[in-house]
Order: sequence, then C-alpha cells, then structure tokens
Amino acid sequence: MTREEIEYRRYLERRIRRRKRRRQVMIARAVLLIVMLFALFGVFSLVRGLTGGHGSSKKSSKETPKMAEQTYEPKAENKQTPEVKKKKATAKPADDEADVPANVPKGYEKLYNSLVRLKGRYDGVEDILMNISKYPKELLNLAIKNHETIEFVAGYPKHDKDIEANGRISANELKKGIPLLQQWDTRWGYVKYGNSMIAVNGCGPTCLAMVYAGITKDTAMTPADIAEYCSNNNYYNDDTGTSWTLMTEGAKDFELSVKKVSLNAASIKAELKQKRPMICSMSPGDFTTQGHFIVIKGIDSKGKLLINDPNSIANSKKRWSIGRIIKQIKAAWSYSQE
Repeated sequence: MTREEIEYRRYLERRIRRRKRRRQVMIARAVLLIVMLFALFGVFSLVRGLTGGHGSSKKSSKETPKMAEQTYEPKAENKQTPEVKKKKATAKPADDEADVPANVPKGYEKLYNSLVRLKGRYDGVEDILMNISKYPKELLNLAIKNHETIEFVAGYPKHDKDIEANGRISANELKKGIPLLQQWDTRWGYVKYGNSMIAVNGCGPTCLAMVYAGITKDTAMTPADIAEYCSNNNYYNDDTGTSWTLMTEGAKDFELSVKKVSLNAASIKAELKQKRPMICSMSPGDFTTQGHFIVIKGIDSKGKLLINDPNSIANSKKRWSIGRIIKQIKAAWSYSQE
C-alpha cells in the first residue's frame, strides 16, 4: 500500500469518527430536550393539581349555587313578556323619518334630517328648518350639497315672487377683469329659469354674463337677463339644461367673437395668453356630479389656471393644473370682442 493510500484511509477514518461524534451529540441533545419537556409537564400537572385542590374546598362548594344562579340569570332576562314582544314587533322608523316634526311635509324627511346636522354650524339653517314647507326641494338640496348657499336659500321665502334681477353688476366687480358672479347671488338667483331657478340651474347664463361683462365692461347684462334671453330663444331644455349653442350662436348676439378651443394644454395656453377667456362645459368631477359650465379667466406665472366657478367661491379661489382641468372638459370656447 502506498503512502498516499495510507493517508487517504486515515482521512476517511477521521471523517467517520467525526460523524459518529456529531451523531452522539445530536442524540444527547434530543434526550435532554425530551427530559426537559417531561419535567415541564410534571410541574404543570403539579400546579394544576394544587389549583384543583383549592377549587374543591368547602368555601368554593358553598359558592357553587351562586355561580349556577349567575349563569341562569341571563336566560331569565331574555324571557320576553307580551309587552316586550309588542315593542319588538313595531318597525323601527328609517333614519329619514325619525324624530321629524309635524310641520315637515311628506317627502321632506331626509332633507330635514340632513339640515338638522348643519344646525349651529351655519347661519340660516334654523330659519329653514322652522319654515321648511316654504322651500322647494331643489333649493334645500342646494344648501345641503353646497354650504356656501345656505344663507341664500334661507332668504327664499322673501323672494319667491322675484321675476327679474333686483340688482346690477357693479363697476367695482370689473376691476379684476372677468368678474366672479355666483348663480345663487341674491340679485338674480331667485329668478325662475327653465323648470327651476338661476341659483339651481343657471350656470350657463351666469358664465356668459361674466365673460360679456369682463370683455365689454358693460354692467347692464346680468345672469337674469341672459337667462331670459335663453328662455325666449330656445337655448334651454328642461331635460338637458342650457344648450351649448348659447355659447356659440347665442354669444354672437351679444357681439362676442367665439372660437372653439381644442382640448389640449397648448391650445388653452395660447388662448389665455391672448387674453381670451374661455367657457367650458364640464363633466362630473371636481365641479359637478352631472353637468356644469365654468369660466377659465387666465393663467398665472406658474402655469396654473384661474377659474371662475359660478357655483363655488371656494373653487374659484384655487389654482388648477391644466392637466386636471382638461380631463374634465367636454367642450370649450374662447371669446373676444368683435
């Protein structure tokens, strides 16, 4: 046998001995673990036995009847008398019918309870609640959805016979260019328009009034005047509201030059840089849940749009990214004086 073979055999023997030692160590650890588990089990059993001994003492056995009574008492409480059964059989009123005073007309219950939640937070709510039967449902919905309008809505009973504007646009409102006019302004908001009133569905005439006044500096043409023009010239439909043709053909009757604007950032920026304000028809989103018109009156140094929303002062104070607005525009037109 060569020296290399002898060395190799010794190497194998050493490996075998190491494996045997490792196996012995593993077996010893396993045995130790089993012994520890048995010891823990024994301690647990001893503690449990001691606890059980205390539980079977005379003192505990005397208390057993009381425990039995305690477990029985809930069952006795669940036993219903005929009177309880009668109460449970009575249907619980829906949230929109609960605690509604007698002066609330049928069908107004949900509106009433929505307004109650606003009580104490806004002036005018208590007046509305006390005289709720005097208000059209669409006005109450306006107040609930847009809290800016609550005081306007509260004043309705004093203006329910308004047939024309009771105030004009002031010269002061023109100082910043395109004036911000609200369709629910007390000067014209109560005037009938279509199947409701300007406050509710007069965003179209209000937008055209803003653009007209801002471009021509003529303060004589109010949203009420343009609403009357719409009604007399078939620019309003009870099902769809103000027609887009008011913004094109109708605007020409007010001596405005109209241009349809492509719905991309470059086109919008180009029109605004030429000082041509825009009227946009909006899809549901930031401004409406159905349909709405707004005015884009300019663009600031950071590229944000300046907007006049005829239904929201809060929206009109914000600066809007072009991308966000473009996603919501259905159609847009820019204007200048002929």
